[in-house]
Amino acid sequence: MTIDYSIDVNPADSLARISRWIEKLPSGARDLASQTIANSVVNYMRMYEDYAYVSRASAYPNAPAGPGWFSDKQRRYVMAAIRRGEIQIPYARTMTLQAGWQVRSEGNGNYKISNIARYAQYVQGDGTQSRHEAMVGWKTVSQKIDDNQNRIMADARNAVRAAIRRLARELGETYG
Repeated sequence: MTIDYSIDVNPADSLARISRWIEKLPSGARDLASQTIANSVVNYMRMYEDYAYVSRASAYPNAPAGPGWFSDKQRRYVMAAIRRGEIQIPYARTMTLQAGWQVRSEGNGNYKISNIARYAQYVQGDGTQSRHEAMVGWKTVSQKIDDNQNRIMADARNAVRAAIRRLARELGETYG
């Protein structure tokens, strides 16, 4: 079963400062800027935080089945999976979350960013991130966008400028 955890990247909805800038652009430049923003956001989402160990017991000290455990069934499953070798201790990053980020065009300059990793929402989701992942240091989608908003805008601005320069060269004009 694949769960598609998605966020819409439409600057008019989520990136107010960038949105005001994009609204001033002609439609072709607006489309290019939106695509660049979507790709830029995906690139920032793919950057993993530094690894920090936090035990589940410290993240969930008052869990119903004892620190770190929400049920006896969960504890039995995890212990059996460790014995079978399905869960490795110490944990090695698989990079599945990183590889799961993708951009899809929805037409009319709108792009959807999604992650196909079935657990993405618990690691980086706004309002769905687990306490453990927050304590480990994972940033949510909104936090990543907020932290990188200036760089995202610079990427879009540079893409639009490069396109204008190419167009000017094609027309035999000089531009900046």
